[in-house]
Amino acid sequence: MSINCPGGQVYIIKGMDTLYSIARKFNTTVAAIITANPGINPNNLRIGQQICIPVPPVTCPDGVTYTIKAGDTLYALAKAYNTTVAAIVAANPGINPNNLRIGQVICIPQVGPPPPVPRPKCVILSPTDLAPNSKGMVFVETDLNSVVGLITNVPDPTVLPGGEVYKLWLKPVGAVQWTVTIMKEVFPDYWIGRLITTFPVTGVDVLISAEPIASTTPEGTGVAVGII
Repeated sequence: MSINCPGGQVYIIKGMDTLYSIARKFNTTVAAIITANPGINPNNLRIGQQICIPVPPVTCPDGVTYTIKAGDTLYALAKAYNTTVAAIVAANPGINPNNLRIGQVICIPQVGPPPPVPRPKCVILSPTDLAPNSKGMVFVETDLNSVVGLITNVPDPTVLPGGEVYKLWLKPVGAVQWTVTIMKEVFPDYWIGRLITTFPVTGVDVLISAEPIASTTPEGTGVAVGII
């Protein structure tokens, strides 16, 4: 049978509960719990016993309620819910950011919609006059500054002038220095390479060419080109 708890919330005693641990969990005091529960015996709490906690239930009309788990921090919660630590603190008067308790219920205000999940984009590369039948493309992960290049329908690089391997080259449009990686033949006639750059992968020249292994600038046979 439920007990009367106006302005507060009913709590069911669990194993190992004490009034001290309950008071910490609900950000109240042992004295306040005793006052709200006349006749309670602090030294004889019974599992399943219902008591009144003299704090109102957490409400969060402009966000979501969240129950603290092991390892949680306000910074991690703010990042996960696209809000700020300051906003969470403001929505939970009396919260101690340095003493979050497992099982503690807090309000997490939503500042905006959840951030969109970045998705790779695909850019089709153009064949060159020296390899008019080549089919190339790159998959771009802008959040990671990562580019995966693929080329197919091309001959073995060793049969092209100056060729030993296929290489994937990137550089910002207008820049001089290229970033490069050697591409691997993962299936017959399918060559793949991946580059993680130190520059944003927008407004970037792309070149796939057959090159000497030791080359540091494009000097061999280009088979596909494009711009991200």
